[in-house]
Amino acid sequence: MFPCGEDSYHQDALFRFADFNSTKKERTFTLKQYFAFILQDRRADFNIFLRCGKLTQQFIVHGYTMIESQRLLYIRLHKKDLRADSYITLTQALPRGEATSSSIGKRIVLPSSFTREYKLTNEALIDSVICAKIPDPDSNPKLFEAVSTFMIYGPCGLDRKSSPCMDIALAEIENLLNINGRSLSDYPPMPMPSVALLRNIENLLISEELNYDRNALKSEHANLLSSLTYEQRFIYDTIISAVKEKKPGMFSIDGFGGSGMTYIWKTLTSAIRSNGDIVLAVASSGIASQLIPGGSDIAKLMVQTKLTIWNEPPMAHWHCFEVLDRTLRDIMHSQNAELTNQPFGGNVVLFGGGSRQILPVIPRATLEDIVLASLNASYLWSSCQVLTLTKNMRLAPDDDVLIHSVDEPVQSIVHNTYPNFLENYHNHAYSRYRTIMSPTLDDVAQVNEYMLGLLPGEEHTYLISDTNCNQDPKSQLAEVYTTEFLNTISSSGLPYHQFKLKVDAPVMLLHNIDHSMGLCNGTRLNN
Repeated sequence: MFPCGEDSYHQDALFRFADFNSTKKERTFTLKQYFAFILQDRRADFNIFLRCGKLTQQFIVHGYTMIESQRLLYIRLHKKDLRADSYITLTQALPRGEATSSSIGKRIVLPSSFTREYKLTNEALIDSVICAKIPDPDSNPKLFEAVSTFMIYGPCGLDRKSSPCMDIALAEIENLLNINGRSLSDYPPMPMPSVALLRNIENLLISEELNYDRNALKSEHANLLSSLTYEQRFIYDTIISAVKEKKPGMFSIDGFGGSGMTYIWKTLTSAIRSNGDIVLAVASSGIASQLIPGGSDIAKLMVQTKLTIWNEPPMAHWHCFEVLDRTLRDIMHSQNAELTNQPFGGNVVLFGGGSRQILPVIPRATLEDIVLASLNASYLWSSCQVLTLTKNMRLAPDDDVLIHSVDEPVQSIVHNTYPNFLENYHNHAYSRYRTIMSPTLDDVAQVNEYMLGLLPGEEHTYLISDTNCNQDPKSQLAEVYTTEFLNTISSSGLPYHQFKLKVDAPVMLLHNIDHSMGLCNGTRLNN
């Protein structure tokens, strides 16, 4: 990507016209400014960094990691300058039980330039800038759809009294009323928070894990349990038996994709949570979030946890599992000294994801080092009971998706995937949520040709450039590999020689052509 031998970034690189001996604060530029400059698309210049295909993507990813590494290094070396230790007052306020920030930190009067036109001097002005209401679906349908799709908890208030913000707020109000000898039950029709939430209101981690609609979970559990296969039911009964009898257990489910492991997770979590108990479901990349230093709240959460589900364990180093094991043994020792001798402190832990996952990534390690870093090499593995799933649920016959007429395979697949195609091909939403997956390019060509023939109108054929580029005039390869032969080749990454189009035929870009014009991978074009 540096064909002319240009200099890359170095820490002492100066801004243009900057003097190294100058006392000016910004005389050298940062790594972020360097990447922002070279990745800028300028109309008058040819930017090679944006036109190297997959190498461009790799270059951007490496650049991002370098920027983050430089930023973290700066924070680590300039802690005193950044005064990060001043935030210790926030952590000190939590054990004191302070729920407001009025006595924490330092009051600062914002300048008028902060909000461009005026200061936020009263609550009315603050409310005019900060809006926490759900947008109106009639006047703002797109914003309403975005908020409804991506909001964390969903609506609250009268529309959804079981939302976490409502339950926690009710529990806080109930506690304040109890101090004064009153209760929410004295003010009908105010709803009452759950007993478990009141008992653990001081521990928000436990409160969030208990804040589920138990009636809805019971109904979901009944539906899931009735549709389990024999193998899935055996695994379910084994895990539930260990949880109910409070027996220490370490289990691992070995199954390939489509064997129904996620279905078992949902059945187990709905069964345990519907009884008011706690299930922690984490992945290999998220287990560390449960072990960060944070005081007794996390310890109390782990004590009350009935089941821990750890997905994709082959991707983590065995160090991670042993750290969790020693941590739980120390936590559970305060409850029962005998649990110190049990794996994971006597907690029921379930590993899932199968043995066909990517192994841990270890820099500059040999194949043997990588294999020996997996969970199987840990002392914990001898205590693990392996449960197996062998049936692929995705291959089970289903009348809703099974195509019975196979005399004309392409025709049958198209008409089952796109029913009433001629009446709906103008509707973008109709084709947006439908697709036909094909294993080979030849099948793709057959499906495209058939569906293009269904569209009304004249068909236009476009040909690619078919001129040989023979760099060696003496070579006879040009005579062997003629243009006619080369035009018949179709492989991944190469376009077809003929490109046929009709009006209203959907076209999708598969490569990044011009970022400034929006011509990127995945862009839908109109013709």
